Amino acid sequence: MNYWKGLMEYGKTRIKNITWMPPFREGEFGYLIIDNEPCFINSWHTFDDYGCEMEIVEVACRDGKTKDAYSDDGGESWRLEAF
Repeated sequence: MNYWKGLMEYGKTRIKNITWMPPFREGEFGYLIIDNEPCFINSWHTFDDYGCEMEIVEVACRDGKTKDAYSDDGGESWRLEAF
């Protein structure tokens, strides 16, 4: 496989439609909607060091699997890979 084709395939797996939905109850973190599937946010960690900020959330999806999602713009956009 050539380099550019491999890079394009990698990009297709990284791009997901992910949006944040506010919580229904006090004390919860809300939901991430990943490709039209609501996933409950179990934990939310914010790191801010030397002017670089990253949000890391752990979500539980309907299939019982947990995933980590990352944001480096204050939760405006999300991705499933750290970089």
